[in-house]
Amino acid sequence: MKKKVMSYELRVMSCSSGGFTLTELLLALVITALATAAVYTSFIVQQRSFVSQDQLSETQVSSKIAFDMMANDIRNAGFGYPAAENPSINGSTGAVTISDAAGPNNSDSITLLAGFNRIAALSADAVIGGTTISIGYTGTTYFNTTDRRYLSLDGLDFAQINSCTLQSGNCSSSSALTLDRGINKPFPSGRLVYLVESIVYQISGSDLQRVTGQQNTEHRTQTIRSKNKVCAPEAVR
Repeated sequence: MKKKVMSYELRVMSCSSGGFTLTELLLALVITALATAAVYTSFIVQQRSFVSQDQLSETQVSSKIAFDMMANDIRNAGFGYPAAENPSINGSTGAVTISDAAGPNNSDSITLLAGFNRIAALSADAVIGGTTISIGYTGTTYFNTTDRRYLSLDGLDFAQINSCTLQSGNCSSSSALTLDRGINKPFPSGRLVYLVESIVYQISGSDLQRVTGQQNTEHRTQTIRSKNKVCAPEAVR
């Protein structure tokens, strides 16, 4: 009798340690799949949020750079430009001109005139009444006798270049520049010489553009802000 009881107990123990049932395995798999899906969904949401925040940050930085550039140009408008004389610079007059429907696709535009860039310095004293000056360039932008012929000495005396020794289409610094008028005041050697030019801000499609130079000679268009991409505006010449 004792042996039968022991045999029965062994059979019960053997049945109870037989492992998981099929239902239990399926239930475990479903729970694991749901947990994995939840983790994956959370990861995707976090990744999209990160990408969206990164793009927003880049857009804000790009917008700030573009509008800082525009604000700086507006503040400088009129520097070195003789308002009383009101000369035409690359087809435009007036330090600031706002035009309705004058840009691409009838968009508004703003034209600014000023000595935005100092591109040379006097290499010899300029005397009152003198019609020539000697300069040394300080960068890679040069005067010429077409769209870059307007200059300002120290932002105080405006003149146009009548003639110069051309080299690759630009005025060489090896010989003097001949001006269209006499100099009104003396300037010592080393004083700065600015290029007086036009800058136009306009909207083309979804792009904010900065246009410098005369369109039929050196039409330089730079996209400084775009709706569809982040732009890194070039350094101002």
